[in-house]
Amino acid sequence: MLAILRPDVDVHLIESDDKKGQFLKNVSRETLSPVTVHTARIEDAYDVVTPDIITARALASLDKLLTLCWPWAEENPALQMVFMKGEKAEEEIAAARTAFDFDCETFPSVTDGKARILRISSLKKRPLKNDGQNPI
Repeated sequence: MLAILRPDVDVHLIESDDKKGQFLKNVSRETLSPVTVHTARIEDAYDVVTPDIITARALASLDKLLTLCWPWAEENPALQMVFMKGEKAEEEIAAARTAFDFDCETFPSVTDGKARILRISSLKKRPLKNDGQNPI
């Protein structure tokens, strides 16, 4: 949808499932959308593209999403992330803050009153705490 609405934006889609990747390629071709589809796991795409904005829906918990995005955030400190989250969005934000510092704006979803859209920026890893069990 983004590529259709903003043909001036370079859109890359990362999909690990080959069938879904082929579907995305067919849709982009039929809609004449300027999209590049990478059939790969996210972890294998770090050297393929350096995004300015990352979006994901129903992929993983927020802490896992931020972990997956971290290599790109290290490379591009201005990286913005937009994630659709369900009614447990606040819990996921709190859990993610144990490993990361970040700015987070929340917006209500227009499709589900309990869901939230998160816009995350300024992602930084928090220093590991020494719990006394492991010497530094």
